[in-house]
Amino acid sequence: MGAKDDPPKDDPPGAGGQEQGRRGEKPLLMVDIDGVISLFGFPGGPPWRGWHGAEGATPAGIGEGNGGAGSVHAIDGVPHFLSREAATHLLELERDFELVWASGWEEKADEYLPYLLGLPRGLPHLRFERDGMARAANAHWKLTAIEAHAGARALAWIDEVRPRCSWRRPPSEA
Repeated sequence: MGAKDDPPKDDPPGAGGQEQGRRGEKPLLMVDIDGVISLFGFPGGPPWRGWHGAEGATPAGIGEGNGGAGSVHAIDGVPHFLSREAATHLLELERDFELVWASGWEEKADEYLPYLLGLPRGLPHLRFERDGMARAANAHWKLTAIEAHAGARALAWIDEVRPRCSWRRPPSEA
């Protein structure tokens, strides 16, 4: 094989030639849903408590400055206040990141959020182990799936739960 037939040498150090480590790819943005897009923790309890409005409507008193404009939807029978403001921010971030659902919703994110909030269809989602949670006591339960999906790629992670662990990639993988 001649030099002109050789594959390009644009892998970052430590990528091992894996597609996910190639330069020029956007970094990943791992996005949780509950507490990030599906908001909770409103003063006085959930805004939908005792509310009997139509699916997709906004309860009175919820809006700008109170978690962002949004609407209540039943997702598998569970009421969720979905923030349109958070969805707008994600659409802006999509210019610089590849979005990945990092939520216990798993494939349900793609079943509901594109239609309810105008988010892109077909975003990848992480799958989490449901049995045993056999991880170090100080490790966040999502880390194994995040690391498996990301490989050597750069990433950011949005989640309402701050892990008690300190998580950094070893310098050889950064």
